[in-house]
Amino acid sequence: MLMRDGNSVNKYIFSFLVFVSVSFIILPLSNLVISAKLFFSYAINPHFSFFHKYEKKISRIPENIRNLIESDIIIRERDEKNKMLERELASLNSIKEENARLRTLLGLPKRDITRGIFALVVSRTPMGGHSGFFIDKGSNDGIREGFAVMGFDGANFSVVGRVLEVYPEFSKIISISNPEFSFMAYGGKDEAEGLVRGNGHKPLILDFIPSKYKLLIGDKIYTSNNSITFPGGLPVGTVSDVWDSSFAMNFYQAAIKPYVDIEKVKEVYVEEYISPITAGDKQ
Repeated sequence: MLMRDGNSVNKYIFSFLVFVSVSFIILPLSNLVISAKLFFSYAINPHFSFFHKYEKKISRIPENIRNLIESDIIIRERDEKNKMLERELASLNSIKEENARLRTLLGLPKRDITRGIFALVVSRTPMGGHSGFFIDKGSNDGIREGFAVMGFDGANFSVVGRVLEVYPEFSKIISISNPEFSFMAYGGKDEAEGLVRGNGHKPLILDFIPSKYKLLIGDKIYTSNNSITFPGGLPVGTVSDVWDSSFAMNFYQAAIKPYVDIEKVKEVYVEEYISPITAGDKQ
């Protein structure tokens, strides 16, 4: 019974709308009919060029209807301008923050960097930033496979990866924390040298440290001058733990906490470096 009542109401509403529509079509184009047509037309599809499109007809409708439509158009235009200004302000704030970070980066005490280019991190790999990420510069900007990538997080500046693949307008970077990546590094008072291996989101592992050299927690680690993966002297991180080796008495391991959290890096500096090996190969 309820279904039938609902259907009857819908039929009545539909019949009424058809009647109104037909009436507007067959009735003489009086000011009332023109006003009603324009008002309902604007209500269904409001747009800024409404007055221009119906300029001749609008001149015949009552002033109060015309003012009502015109006021609504003005309000909509103002709202659209406000939204545009908000978007521009957000963009300017983003640029301002980026410039502040870059100015701080350029003022940091660090080794001389001869040639390179700044780039933005545009996305991470599906496995996350600890596996790799993409930057918005490519071969069109002079980037080549094997270049060193330095990261900056607002306070620290250190090596975060190496250019793995290059395309005209973007490049793929392999992170130093990628388990498939390794490079030579050294640190501590004795300048103990070993092989740094990626360990995902966990600290890096500095392996094969000769037992005759001592590393302490807090010692700074840098890329080795003997490395063929990176130029020597790039900051890497600090020793966070030291382990005795269970398989070789002459060597031991240490955990390295990178200076920069790769998952949070927004800007990088890609330093030109010509290496005898291809990007991504282990030493």
